[in-house]
Amino acid sequence: MAKQEGIIELTGTIGKITFQRTKNGFTASRKSSLSGKRLATDPNFARTRENNSEFGKSGKAGKLIKTANRLLLIRNGGQSLNNNLMSLMMKIIKTDTINARGERNFNNADTTLLKGFNLTETANLSNTLGVAITTAVDRNNGKAIVNIPAFTPQMAIVAPPESTHYSIALVASELDFVNNKQQADLKQTPIAPINNVVNTGFTISATIPSNSLHTIMMVVSVQFYQDINGISYPLNNGVFNPVSIVEVEKV
Repeated sequence: MAKQEGIIELTGTIGKITFQRTKNGFTASRKSSLSGKRLATDPNFARTRENNSEFGKSGKAGKLIKTANRLLLIRNGGQSLNNNLMSLMMKIIKTDTINARGERNFNNADTTLLKGFNLTETANLSNTLGVAITTAVDRNNGKAIVNIPAFTPQMAIVAPPESTHYSIALVASELDFVNNKQQADLKQTPIAPINNVVNTGFTISATIPSNSLHTIMMVVSVQFYQDINGISYPLNNGVFNPVSIVEVEKV
């Protein structure tokens, strides 16, 4: 790509040369002879069409996951998350051993590979909450359950210095990757102080569609707060709030 020099800076197309303004200044490049029709029909571009198809499906699947967990990702996310999630979704779609290239989909892929993925760039659940949680999915009764054993908050939780309180949240979602639909439920424990008093443990139960035939995903987050004059304010930057996928169950 050539860079334009001189007093007159051009935009548009003259002959086979396209002039445009970019973040690096005004540039000039030769117009491609590859048309959309040729890309869609030429046998020489079959592999490109296959890659584009699965790339598009992976992008939609990643967006579906983020949409289901949007309430936990308000202060998190970013380009790094988008790139990491896209990379993982591309890896997962290739585990579909039933369909041919370009036709592979997430209903036939091993979406359980999402388990353990962190939807935040800086915080990790295993490094923040030092207890072994367990999960259960009850499709018949439409319940997704997280069990958290007894722990002492000041010892088990790695909290930012300015925080005084915490809460643990669960999002359980049904993901229909073929129709690009999701249904999610958020449940959160009461805000509690980060102190040396032993918490006897608790269960968080979220609702999922009864007898669901789609993928069920469970995401757990630790939210931090600062108490000022009896009012708990959420920490705004979200840097220390982990949002992690703890369970993925296929039918």
